[in-house]
Amino acid sequence: MKMENVKPNHEALSVVVWAYADSGQVDQALDMYYYVIGLCDCGPDVFAFNSLLALLVDCKKIETARKLYDEMCKREYGANNYSTCIIAKGLCKEGKVEEAIKLIEERFEERCVPNIVFCNTLIDGYCKRGDVESANKLFRELKRKGFVPTLETYGVMVNGFCKEGSFKAIDRPCSHSTFKISLPNTQLILPTADPKAIPPTADPKAIPLTAQQCQTEP
Repeated sequence: MKMENVKPNHEALSVVVWAYADSGQVDQALDMYYYVIGLCDCGPDVFAFNSLLALLVDCKKIETARKLYDEMCKREYGANNYSTCIIAKGLCKEGKVEEAIKLIEERFEERCVPNIVFCNTLIDGYCKRGDVESANKLFRELKRKGFVPTLETYGVMVNGFCKEGSFKAIDRPCSHSTFKISLPNTQLILPTADPKAIPPTADPKAIPLTAQQCQTEP
């Protein structure tokens, strides 16, 4: 292309950024990112950009990821909700849950967590740093706001209580909910107050889960 004096277009350069990021070559991906900025006066497409952000977070380069994120937020169509979630997850991994909350509020609006995925990220962040009470408070708050907890939500809460040794507290998130997930020829049901009780209308193939079975891997 250089010999024919042909410049690659934005789409082609975005694919190169994505390829470097997807293969774990963080330095090359960053170099190509800045090359795209200089050549096209815009960043790579959001799919490639998110791949780069995720790689930076995995490599514990959260400060670099946050700098790129802030730059792209200033550009039209530069970052999306998934970009915000990647950075929030990276901050939570480092125990900076309050900073993640501030990031989400700045991106959307104050006191607003846009969906259950963000809620799960924040709850997981609290649990990983050992602040299960704050996680449980957020769990109760999201239910008051009308969010429906997912299997991941319950798994994170149960795992957090188990790590703290609060085995009796496990019933708090699970005891008043019946959560169902469809699997091939199988239906999983989190128990109601009585873990041995199976509703008479339940699928005969339904498998009741006890609180201990709700625990996820760390």
